[in-house]
Amino acid sequence: RVVAIGDVHGDYEQFVAVLRSAKLIDSEESWSGGKTHLVQTGDVLDRGPDSRKVMDLLMKLEKEARRAGGWVHCLIGNHEAMNIYGDLRYVSPGEFAAFRDSNSEKAREELYKEYQAQIKSSSAPQSVPAFDEAFQKKWESEHPLGYAEQ
Repeated sequence: RVVAIGDVHGDYEQFVAVLRSAKLIDSEESWSGGKTHLVQTGDVLDRGPDSRKVMDLLMKLEKEARRAGGWVHCLIGNHEAMNIYGDLRYVSPGEFAAFRDSNSEKAREELYKEYQAQIKSSSAPQSVPAFDEAFQKKWESEHPLGYAEQ
């Protein structure tokens, strides 16, 4: 049996409901699909707040399915590709927040320093922006806590 599911977009609860309906997971969210092949056709990411939870569940189910003789196949959709290429316009605040930890402030500070160094080394002196407080605040609003860890 092959079950294909696509366009989860961070909606963990709906994804779990579909997996249960297809008899692929039990009430503990463990693999119950036996030798079934689950094909996740992409677009796990973006829009919804729980993309990380969906990815964590898929990785867990991948191991459990193999032990039962089944498979979990995860394909890359356009939203995964967009994230890889740095197009984060559909990433929800909740998705960034899911990656925050006790080192997030430091990670973002380091990323900002790397960004400054890159701009300074690759730009003509007259085109280097003033890295003042307003510039940093704008940059931080575009790079919320959890961004560097994602």
